[in-house]
Amino acid sequence: MPQITACKSQGFSLLEVLISVVLLAIGLLGNAGFQTLLLKQAGYTNARITANDLVSELQSVALVDYENIAAYTVAAGASPDCSNISSTSYLVAWQCRVQGVAPTAVPVVTWDSVNKVFVVTITWSFSNETGSPTHTSKLSTVVDNVL
Repeated sequence: MPQITACKSQGFSLLEVLISVVLLAIGLLGNAGFQTLLLKQAGYTNARITANDLVSELQSVALVDYENIAAYTVAAGASPDCSNISSTSYLVAWQCRVQGVAPTAVPVVTWDSVNKVFVVTITWSFSNETGSPTHTSKLSTVVDNVL
């Protein structure tokens, strides 16, 4: 009587390979989504850093030129002419640089001569953010003991 022996299975079956490919694809898609989120957040962080730098810069320039500090005020909604920045004042050039933070960036600079408070604020939002939250960078300084 012939003997029946069991064959040893070698290699992978087609089903095992298919499952492995599906799991790998899910992992790669998750990684791609995470990378996209990181790039978007890096853009938001860059805007925040730039806005903070611009607020601090104008604050410093205005405080050094204290005699003319009222000339550094910017009303809400003021739109500078950024077509020929080389021949404009520092304040107009600064406003044009604020537009680089985000297309919706709005600078507001106020000087309260009674209380001696100088406030620089930049507000912006991104159209691709969920719910379009508003971001603000603000710096208030009480100017006291100026020589």
